[in-house]
Amino acid sequence: MVDVVLDDAGTSADDRGTPPSRRRPADDLRSAAGSLRRHGRAVLALGAGLVLVAGSAGAAQVAEYVTRAHDLTARMEAIDRALLTTPAMLSARWTSPSDLFSRLVTATDGLLVLYSADRTSVSALDADSRVQVWEQSLPEGEAFVTCAAPQPTVDSFACVIGRGTSTVALAEMAVADGAELARFDLPDRASLYLFATDDADVLLISTGPDGAGTVTRRSPLDGALRWTAAVPAPESPAESTGLGSSVLGGVIQLNGLLDATLDLATGAPVTALPAGTSADWSFVTTQALPDGGVALWRTSSNSGDQRGVVRAPTGSIRFELTVPPFGPTPDDGSVPGVLLLSTGLSIDAVDAMTGELRWHAEVIGSGIDGAVRYDGALDLASSSTETSSIAQYDLQTGDLTWSTVWDGVQHLQLFLAGDSLLVAGASAEKANSDSYQGGLDRLAVVDLHDGSVRELAWPADLPTGSWLMVLDHRLYGVMSNQDGLVRLG
Repeated sequence: MVDVVLDDAGTSADDRGTPPSRRRPADDLRSAAGSLRRHGRAVLALGAGLVLVAGSAGAAQVAEYVTRAHDLTARMEAIDRALLTTPAMLSARWTSPSDLFSRLVTATDGLLVLYSADRTSVSALDADSRVQVWEQSLPEGEAFVTCAAPQPTVDSFACVIGRGTSTVALAEMAVADGAELARFDLPDRASLYLFATDDADVLLISTGPDGAGTVTRRSPLDGALRWTAAVPAPESPAESTGLGSSVLGGVIQLNGLLDATLDLATGAPVTALPAGTSADWSFVTTQALPDGGVALWRTSSNSGDQRGVVRAPTGSIRFELTVPPFGPTPDDGSVPGVLLLSTGLSIDAVDAMTGELRWHAEVIGSGIDGAVRYDGALDLASSSTETSSIAQYDLQTGDLTWSTVWDGVQHLQLFLAGDSLLVAGASAEKANSDSYQGGLDRLAVVDLHDGSVRELAWPADLPTGSWLMVLDHRLYGVMSNQDGLVRLG
């Protein structure tokens, strides 16, 4: 059970709070993040508000670092043709030590907002030049415990502030100049995590020595307390010291140190499943729907059995699922009535209100690498051990518009760039070797009008074995060994 305390009246700010936000590329990343998430089809997208908080050093930290890069990219800024420019040739605009990315709070309006290595200040860098735009320091003796921002960030972000070993305050800060917009006292917690929701509220999550946790939803703007929920310790100890949270379709999913699925509006546990399911089910896939509903897919930690439902915004069940929702995919919302389901070897497009099958497509090769939804189309990448395929379908009808092959490449990543797709992959020779540790080393551009492929040179300043990501419509290279972050253009 999850005990919930609702505070309808909220709490007022104190007097100080009035000063003037099968091995596919995704599977490789999920596999790397296995220490954080127990299931192969974990939630991929930041969607409305997923932030991973780094855990212990070593393999788990690397896994969370690489996974966060992919999670941020999965929403691809809700399209608007994604990348600002169509790449003809990629090169490094600047390179930074990877701790810049690990300290990143948000990327918005051409700014990278991050806190300092000693956590005593926060600053913003120009994303194109890396020139510092502003910096704000905390009073002496205070430090940032953690920060989080809704995605996409609008005007502000939230930070938990500590003094010594104690957490003391929740502050809301402006993206434009770092000014502290509001500050509210917090009770001291030994272990505290902060996550942003999609409506400017934040989730404050603490864990105790017994493994149990407390989740609180609060407004950082006026200090109002929405609700508090007590979450029991997981039955199986977590393999990671990190905590992951996603907020999709009005559902909060916690992974890692805590394992729970809560209703965003009330904090109550989400238990909606077909009748007869046991108490040991854990959510592993959550796909938000444009109308506020959500597709939920759960796997039994005991038997491995799987069940799924589509939940309406009211909490009622629209229909049951027999195939998992296709992992969160960059989507401009142009065809909101179609929900994609996938086993990894095929795509089923169903009516999001009724579950009626609209069309079905088998993929070429051994499984799906990635996809992008935009302008009524679905671009889908798949690969086998020796070659990859990219195809475009009409989202409404499933009609194949074009299909193309890229030989000798596996594990594709897709990035929409104007009238082209930028595609990154791993050479089959490297990917099939016993020494392959993940990452990419091949690039191409696909013309969206006819599917023709033109290969590009791999950027000289980006080591092979890196991954690509999109932040604020800009392209970055992320080195999976944490050696650096490269702004590409």
